[in-house]
Amino acid sequence: MSAPVQPATGREWGVVIAIALAGCALRFVNLGALSFGGDEETTTLAALALLEGWPPTLPGGLVYLRGLPFTVLESTMISLFGVSEGALRAVPVLVAGPRIVAGWWLARLYLGPVASLGVAALVAIAPFDV
Repeated sequence: MSAPVQPATGREWGVVIAIALAGCALRFVNLGALSFGGDEETTTLAALALLEGWPPTLPGGLVYLRGLPFTVLESTMISLFGVSEGALRAVPVLVAGPRIVAGWWLARLYLGPVASLGVAALVAIAPFDV
């Protein structure tokens, strides 16, 4: 049996929060650097359709429920800030902070405190996301 995981110290939490904030800042700085790609157009159309009613239906008539939490967050951002690239791209930026902390927490269970901070730093600077 392995030893139980020790609770994180205040200092360790401080470093993790700093890494998460730095990761979010990197994403905010590069917010409009890339054009929409992948399924961003599709989720945008679904978010706009969700503002008109349930279920979110794409222009061709397809009901789009894939990634529904993300679509709901995008729709909320559109209703708060209007239809803009910044409002749509803010959702992944805001989700990045909790994702970095979750990566640290999961890694800490298996790798220990020091290596898990390295995992958090790698997630924070992941080239695909930044």
